Amino acid sequence: KTQKNNRKTDEVTDEWLIVSKEKKSIVNANNQAGLCHQVGIFNSKRKAKKVMSVFKSLGLKPKLNKQVSRKKSGFWVIYPAPATMKKSIDMIDYLRSQGYQESWLFTEGENKGAISLGLYKNIRGAESRKQELLTHNIVTIIKSRLKEDKKYWLTYRSKKKYVMPPEIAKFIKKEDPIIKFSTKDCQ
Repeated sequence: KTQKNNRKTDEVTDEWLIVSKEKKSIVNANNQAGLCHQVGIFNSKRKAKKVMSVFKSLGLKPKLNKQVSRKKSGFWVIYPAPATMKKSIDMIDYLRSQGYQESWLFTEGENKGAISLGLYKNIRGAESRKQELLTHNIVTIIKSRLKEDKKYWLTYRSKKKYVMPPEIAKFIKKEDPIIKFSTKDCQ
């Protein structure tokens, strides 16, 4: 418990969020109305929707936002796709007969028909593998492996002086204590 403005309050998070025992809400320390708020970033849509359901149960209408980015997560050593899928299957059969059991065929996507001969965390490992294959007359290329990274957050606007009902703040803190709240003047 802390004293603030001659009232007892529970500290919830940053200095601008406090729980008011009398009003049963989290109020902005500056008592600003008409604010836009963000809750998140969530690493899964499931978590964001779970929090969103608590908002909805209290009559609030948050918007679910999503950002998708692609980040490098390694390097493929790839035998390029031949002209037909039949030739790809013949080539993977040949590679496996030569002892390359860890090889596998891309059956869809941008690399369809190509054959993976390894995935490496760094470029040096991939280049070393490429050189080793070249000594066996297997010509490969190195491609960056890109992985989708999805992030979700909720936004809502409040006309009242509170930032977030305490039921939501408690739920979020229990679910994921590192979830951040932010607020700004609406434009």
